[in-house]
Amino acid sequence: MTARDTLDALQAYLKEKVADQILLQREPEQGEESAPREKDSYVHPTVPIIRLPHQNFNPAGFQVPFLAVCFDSDDDGEDEHTMDIRLVAGVYGGGNYEGDIDPDGIPDNKGYLDLINLMEKAKLELLSAGIIGGACRVYKPVSMKIYDEDTWPCWFGNVTFAVSLPITPEMI
Repeated sequence: MTARDTLDALQAYLKEKVADQILLQREPEQGEESAPREKDSYVHPTVPIIRLPHQNFNPAGFQVPFLAVCFDSDDDGEDEHTMDIRLVAGVYGGGNYEGDIDPDGIPDNKGYLDLINLMEKAKLELLSAGIIGGACRVYKPVSMKIYDEDTWPCWFGNVTFAVSLPITPEMI
């Protein structure tokens, strides 16, 4: 199984088991003041295979929600072939508190909670997967981290893990 095959298998698995099972608030389109909190303002996250820049990058115009599958590194050992994977999660959560609290100035942090839910769903599905795509197995630990930088109204984090791949005769 090649690196690309592994990314494709993870993309298909995460789309089916995570993205297709969750609805998250979409980011407002350009010119739209805020996404209406109606049925059409919630979408399934996309699951692209892409490498996003450093963690303080705020991808303005990059539609959220998403769960990006990113290649980090690949190591061929004598007895095993492993690949490090990073899932970059992004959600929108640009609302403010309602009621007696200042509704115009205090972010409600619902995006923060949506991000944790999306990353945790991905983590739990990966840990329960067994073998993905007929060949790769997820190794523990599977770690989650939320970006420290302020990217409000969007929230970003990542899930990191390694997968083992079968060693083929061509690799020996």
